[in-house]
Amino acid sequence: GLGHFPETALPGQVGNFALAGHRTTHGAEMDNIDRLRVGDFVYVKTADNWYIYRLFRDRIVTPEDYWVVDAAPFGEVPGMSTHLITLTTCHPRWQTSERWIWWGELVNTLPTTGEPPPLDING
Repeated sequence: GLGHFPETALPGQVGNFALAGHRTTHGAEMDNIDRLRVGDFVYVKTADNWYIYRLFRDRIVTPEDYWVVDAAPFGEVPGMSTHLITLTTCHPRWQTSERWIWWGELVNTLPTTGEPPPLDING
């Protein structure tokens, strides 16, 4: 499954909720990261809520670029959300020389009702 960077925020909290997943092995949770686009949504379900994040930026970095999971990876940017998600995986496929990173911002929180959130994320 996906791994949570334990020093980062939890879903919906202020800060950066950072996750890592394999791209080609061990379940390949991030297999389709190359299909993601700016504006796509990431849905995170907990026992109580759906947290809906909209992706806004990606970048290829080195494994040493740990700043990507900082609480404010871009510094203090006026108008930028303080509720972020970061997705990380290896790049290129089948290699570990780089990491592909996607960032998103929280756009909605909906109660978990047993059903997926509506397509209209504004509920």
